[in-house]
Amino acid sequence: MLWSRKNCTHSRMSKPTPKQILKRTAKHYDLDEEQLTQPRRGPWPISWPRLLAMSIAYEQPHTCAEVGRAFNRHHTSTVYAHQRVADLCKQEPELAEERERLRKVINGNN
Repeated sequence: MLWSRKNCTHSRMSKPTPKQILKRTAKHYDLDEEQLTQPRRGPWPISWPRLLAMSIAYEQPHTCAEVGRAFNRHHTSTVYAHQRVADLCKQEPELAEERERLRKVINGNN
């Protein structure tokens, strides 16, 4: 049997796209998508959800460029977001719990 994306159980198609992650994060935090994609970093109530969403998108099979485009950021910002979230979650258990809650919302497991 020839390989095809339909036969692959770990297909990229089964994971939410960066745009879907953006939408679900905005809805979860009661923010506008524009707030998460604005050029400025913004205050913590906006920058933290953006960092979380970018980190979660990075963990899924998306390129840094895809994630960066979805969030109106340079592709290197994706790697920074992932590392920053990992560091903060190690320091603050509440932030790690929040990351897991958002991950469940994004993946439809809530």
